[in-house]
Amino acid sequence: MAQSIKNLVLGSKIQDSKGNKFIVIAKNHYASNEVTLLSEQSVAQLQMSPTSSQNTEYPNTEVAYYLNNNYLKTLDDQLQAAIKVTSLPYSDSITASQLTDKTVYTKVFILSAKELGVNTPWLHNFPNETTISYMNDNKRTMFPYFTWLRTESSTSSTSHFFAIKGDYTLTSSLNTVYDVQPVFNLSDNVLVSDNVNGGYYSFIFNEPPIIQNINSIDGNYGSTTNISYVAIDNDDSNLT
Repeated sequence: MAQSIKNLVLGSKIQDSKGNKFIVIAKNHYASNEVTLLSEQSVAQLQMSPTSSQNTEYPNTEVAYYLNNNYLKTLDDQLQAAIKVTSLPYSDSITASQLTDKTVYTKVFILSAKELGVNTPWLHNFPNETTISYMNDNKRTMFPYFTWLRTESSTSSTSHFFAIKGDYTLTSSLNTVYDVQPVFNLSDNVLVSDNVNGGYYSFIFNEPPIIQNINSIDGNYGSTTNISYVAIDNDDSNLT
């Protein structure tokens, strides 16, 4: 009736109770024993920041705020609670030649250029970042329109974030409206259905067992009696 999400192959699709759809894109990429999901489609069209600031840091952008507030609230309540906090590198652009690397702890975020396998001199890539092989192999079909990345320019005195689309075109901007495709991590012990329905697995969160068919109980105070019942657990947890 249920299985661990870690059993699913990369590219498997999952749907929550509210109809949000996701693709399994990585395992153990950001942290051990975690599975990374990418929204199957763009969930919004936003500016990274409404103004061209000299120093717009990713955690303070419109995109980061939207993902961890408006978007997060659209997910199934139990899925929201299950999403892990992820440690992400980001850059603080001070000048065109000086960027300070920092860390943000967040639940929902967007991919970087390096994670897509994109590495050019004018992208500020982080030394400890690694490519997500599934995204490297499929990026040309995953982003039909320009979609925001959390990677900044390494050659601009103002903060410019990059966006990518499927023909491998990159563009940099700050206050242009582009698509937003969220990413988040779950523990690999989260359960999903054994089978797909319409091409999608379903999340199965802990549900109380069903106890039924209890027999009539006859007995006297101080004496023993036999009670029989049937207990069913929908998510295959242990029954005690």
